[in-house]
Amino acid sequence: LLLFASGASEIKCEGRTIRGVSRANSGGVAGNFGSYFVLQFDRDLTKCEVIGSSNNVAAYEEFKTAPNDPVEVRIGTSFISWEQAEQNLRAETSGGFDAVHARLEGLWNTNLSRVEITASEEQLKTFYSCLYRAQMFPHRLYEIDATGKPIHYSPYDGKIHDGVLYGDIGIWDAFRTTFPLITILYPAQLDEILQGFVNASAEGGTLPEWPSPGYRDCMIGQHCAAIFADAVVKGHTGFDVAAAYASLRRSAFQLPTEGQLVRRGLADYLQLGFIPDGASTYAVSATLDYAYDDWCAAQIARQLDKREDYNLLMTRAQNYRNLWDTNVAFMRPKNRAGHWVEPFDPFGWGGPYAEGGPWQSSWFAPHDTAGLASLLGGPEKLTAKLDQMLGLPPVFHVGGYGQVIHEMSEMGHAKFGQYAHNNQPVFDVLYLFAACGEPWQTEYWTHRVCAELYNSTPQGFQGDEDNGSMASWYVLSSVGLYPLCPGTTQYMFTSPLFSKSTLHLAQGKSLTTTASSHSGQNVYVQSRQLDGQTVTHTFITHDDLMHGGDMRLEMGPFPKISPRPETDLPYSASR
Repeated sequence: LLLFASGASEIKCEGRTIRGVSRANSGGVAGNFGSYFVLQFDRDLTKCEVIGSSNNVAAYEEFKTAPNDPVEVRIGTSFISWEQAEQNLRAETSGGFDAVHARLEGLWNTNLSRVEITASEEQLKTFYSCLYRAQMFPHRLYEIDATGKPIHYSPYDGKIHDGVLYGDIGIWDAFRTTFPLITILYPAQLDEILQGFVNASAEGGTLPEWPSPGYRDCMIGQHCAAIFADAVVKGHTGFDVAAAYASLRRSAFQLPTEGQLVRRGLADYLQLGFIPDGASTYAVSATLDYAYDDWCAAQIARQLDKREDYNLLMTRAQNYRNLWDTNVAFMRPKNRAGHWVEPFDPFGWGGPYAEGGPWQSSWFAPHDTAGLASLLGGPEKLTAKLDQMLGLPPVFHVGGYGQVIHEMSEMGHAKFGQYAHNNQPVFDVLYLFAACGEPWQTEYWTHRVCAELYNSTPQGFQGDEDNGSMASWYVLSSVGLYPLCPGTTQYMFTSPLFSKSTLHLAQGKSLTTTASSHSGQNVYVQSRQLDGQTVTHTFITHDDLMHGGDMRLEMGPFPKISPRPETDLPYSASR
């Protein structure tokens, strides 16, 4: 056994101490460590302990076997103790390889069969690959002790605590699609994940936005507000809602102390109603994110009957308007004096924009689509702008990045104009058509994206999959649904990719969608019925979805263009 140990001077194995030779090992597969040790032992030796360091231990073992001889290795690990590692070894490898394989196979079959589709072989491969990827994150970081109780080592305070913990996910990516999909298909898991984040807040001081496994300073916004608000308004209370809100409120109202990974630029945001250019990372995108996060926190405040908080947060939720420039019809940065930063480049990436430019970043106000449309002069003006976005060449200027980043080149490969589906900021854009009363546009474009930008090959994603978010976009859109605004109870409708799909839901309920006359050309919904009742809304509520039923669509090759009254359109804060 070869062990690499950072800063260690000796290794103890079953009471025997073996001294190592201190040597530099730069660039090796095990990393960059100070010492290495070579140990020889029989198969009964089960424990090795590093003396002098608790970090960066790596090892490999060689087995002398005949050709094609199977080797079964059982491994138990723990962040807590040797005893807990032994407990995990017994619990997780009970019955040997075949038993473990059978348990995991059964679990994956159960989880993947939550959705059944009638589709081609290629579509089946693509869909279930995406549904698999949608379940990869977050990771469980807790362990089960000998009494059956969940316990965990906390990367936030270095202590052992009772209860669950989750990590390894970027909520900036995952709040848009990953968590809404979990809410629909795996609701029992949702409460446990959210309680894990509440526990992290108790141990570290604030809810994590990018736990990996502890706090990580990455991206912008406070989108824990979105996943907690979405859960609460959809009836999930199997976690400490009051503690979650208390943490969200502190981050929304109290300026962060040195080193806290919460709302950067909050002082300016509270004083000016926007983050001035250069005062914090991605000033325009962060301002829009904070406005939405304020709205999300307000939804929890309303549920908890905190009316003063609710009213103040709802007022702040309109701050997205402060960076709209009517003259250029984009969101753009201001300086601290409130003047527009010049020059303005609609194709310039970075600087005040997160992983995009004005074309990709100006449409994020999911809580107030009607208000966003009013900035352009009405819903028809917004949809015309989005038409222009999809028809432009995919040009970009490196702008604040100073170099080409992969998100730029990936947009060019996709050939959907300035719509950069390879990254999360535009995920909502195609559903703004339906929110503005033009569902046929949403049907056309989402059908094309599903069909053209996803496949089952290693090139099946246009960009970073990002914690299940891109896979979840496909899963939801391909069955005809999308959570335009997490924190409401609504999912937008679109044209399904398949002639038939069934969502197997909680409490034995199922929602089956059948698309008559479905084909590659018949992508437009002519009529929609749920359990025999005609549906004219552009959305379905969470309660109606989870109740299940029989959804029947009549499809056709031409859009059914008709005016939509406001009552058929989704929630908007300014309405």
